[in-house]
Amino acid sequence: MKRRLGSSLRRRSSFFPVRARRRKVEFQPFVTTGGLWRNFPATEFGTWRGLLEKLVDEPGRFASFLHSFLLPFVGAMPNECHHAVRGLQEKFGASVITQNIDGLHQQAGSTDVLEIHGSLFNIVDEGGTTVATRTIEDLADMVAGLAPLASGNCTFDQVMEVVRPFMGQDDKGLYRPGLVLFEDELDSDLLSRARDLAGSCDCMIIVGTSGDVFPANLLPVLAKAQQARVVAVGPERPKFECDLWLDGSAARILPSLLP
Repeated sequence: MKRRLGSSLRRRSSFFPVRARRRKVEFQPFVTTGGLWRNFPATEFGTWRGLLEKLVDEPGRFASFLHSFLLPFVGAMPNECHHAVRGLQEKFGASVITQNIDGLHQQAGSTDVLEIHGSLFNIVDEGGTTVATRTIEDLADMVAGLAPLASGNCTFDQVMEVVRPFMGQDDKGLYRPGLVLFEDELDSDLLSRARDLAGSCDCMIIVGTSGDVFPANLLPVLAKAQQARVVAVGPERPKFECDLWLDGSAARILPSLLP
């Protein structure tokens, strides 16, 4: 199923953890008209097809976007939310479903994390098979290399030399980060597992998501259809039906849920 705009506190609880950076949680839904996407419209930069077109036709613009997009990942550390999710998983056997691509839940100690939109550090071939794994140090090196190119005065070859560890072409074909962008198919096995968890949980806690992205926004619908309690955490009123909305900072609210 394509991504497009638009498990148990015994049994399991499922989480949509917040996209967060460094110490303080930042709510940055992917689909917005502000911030990064004001300068780099998601309709142009939110698909692999669009990114490749920019790389070929406007390598400087591509480098500027990639540097702006990736810079917040460098030096990012798990924060209070990540640690609270780990604590809830350890205490109640909760399942973790995330739209994040940064691996911070694993760094915080969560296990068996369902990254339904992929991982920045998992490099895949054209068929989606993992061919390599990169580190945060590899990412930092790439971001540093992109910095002087982000002004826009660069060539295709210069950009490719910098991004080669993460995307390019070798004797086996094309490779890139295993991210799910718009127009991409979600991994069917991961999506099936996420649906199973949503349909079998007693309580689903959803943190820091706009609820705009399909098909992830169907998971709380599946949970409600099976009589699960759905709790939303964040400063914006959720667009999906929930039993309880905890309005405020996830960094303050999630730790308070721990016994």
